[in-house]
This record gives sequence, structure tokens and C-alpha cells, in this order.
Amino acid sequence: MFSALAWGIGDFGGGLASRRVPSATVVLWAQGFGGLIAAAVAIARGEVLPDLHDAAWGMAGGAFGAMALTAFYHGLATGRIGVVAPVAAVLGAAIPVLVAAAIVGPPGTLQLVGMAVGVAGIGLVSRPPTEGHGANSGIGVAVLAGVGIGASFLAMGQIRGESVFAALAIGRIAAVATMLVVITRAGHPARPPRAIAPMLAVVAALDLGGVAGFTLAAQLGRVDISAVLSSMYPVVTILLAAVILRERVGRLQVAGIALAMSAIALIGSGLASPLP
Repeated sequence: MFSALAWGIGDFGGGLASRRVPSATVVLWAQGFGGLIAAAVAIARGEVLPDLHDAAWGMAGGAFGAMALTAFYHGLATGRIGVVAPVAAVLGAAIPVLVAAAIVGPPGTLQLVGMAVGVAGIGLVSRPPTEGHGANSGIGVAVLAGVGIGASFLAMGQIRGESVFAALAIGRIAAVATMLVVITRAGHPARPPRAIAPMLAVVAALDLGGVAGFTLAAQLGRVDISAVLSSMYPVVTILLAAVILRERVGRLQVAGIALAMSAIALIGSGLASPLP
């Protein structure tokens, strides 16, 4: 649950920063700061370089995570946080469960019910409120972000060695390289205003903390259970949006958010066999 809290706060900050500069620029610098923090922690812990297996999965997780965050932050900045966050979370939680089902067998009844509830929740959440504006719900980028989050969960869950922060630092190198390609092709500015640099550093620390918590939890148990529990982060993000930004959420969306969070709990219940 630590990952959910860290990601919930960090995602809110990343979404706010993406209202001032392109989300790819935010992710570039946040991942860069995160890499420096991860490297410092790895040195302090006396970690050695990870083996090729963990380094490769760290790089894959970093690249997938960077692309997912770019879509996610863009959705939080341009769409409705109460729509983007739960939709991305449900998809991000469901993908590891589906992969686990393909490897160790189909999900149980509760997981199937959870997926059905998640689909219903996404349908309600994606409906804009009848009052006022809000045509841009952000549902499209939320789907892209959810797929990327799920892929990142799967990759990071394969890190098995003790050099966790060293693997995460290597992952951040891959993330920075990915974002440099995206920024160059899109013509976005590579440098953000100095005024938001402290915010990006905080976002980086929170994101790294969430990833580290998830990776360590996945090493102790199942990657799908860790992904499901970590996917509770929209509760924090949505609460911050309601309190700080005064984002209004319609009744149907409230019901959809509740269903989405219930779906995550149902999907994670009753899972017992670890991924190989």
C-alpha cells in the first residue's frame, strides 16, 4: 500500500506540472532525477551491478513506465482526474492478472467478477457530468496509460536479485533515453522552467519510492497481487484533485470510481500461485 500512497501523491504532482509543460518533458526530468536518487540509494546500500536478466527487465520496465507516465500525466493535465486515474488503474491491475492466468491458469470466480465490475466502472467513469463542460474526459489516454502501466508492472516484477535500486537506476536510464526520442520527434522543449524543478524532484522521489515498494513486494509474493494493491493510487489522486483543484465529480462517476476500486480489490483476492 506504500506504493499506492507514493504514486497517488506523485501522480497528482506530475499532472499539475504537465499543465505547464508537455508531459514528456515532465517525465524526462522526473525520470532523470529518479535515476540519480536510485543510484545514490544503491551506492549507500552497497549494491553491485545487477545481472543481465535484472538489468534487461529494469530497462524494459523503465521504458514502458516512462511511456505510460507520459500518457497518464497528459491525461491528468488535459482530462478529468476522476476519469483518467481509475481507468488507468483498473487496466494496469488487470493486465498482470491476465498474464498470470495464461501462465498458471485462469482466474477464479472473484477475479472474473472483478473484471466485469471494472468494465462497468470504466463505463460509468468515462461518462462526462451532465452539468457544465468536461467533453474531454481523457478516456483515450487513460487506456494507453493503463496498458503501459500493466506492461511496466510485469517487467519490474521479474527483477529477482538483491540489487533492486541498481536495476531501477538502469531502468531510469532507459526511461530518459525513451523520452529524449519522444521529445525530439515531437519537437517539445527538453528543459522545463526552473520554477517547477523542485516539484519534479519530489515527483521523481515519490515515483521511485512507489516502484521500489512494488518491486520489493513482487519479490516476496506474486507480481499480480502487488500490482493490484499498488493500483489503489487513484483514491489518493482523486481526493487531492477534489480538495485542491475542486474538481467536480458527477454521481455516476462517483459510482464508477467506487466500482473501479472494488474491481481492483476483487481482482487481487484469492490469487495464490506465483508467477515463474
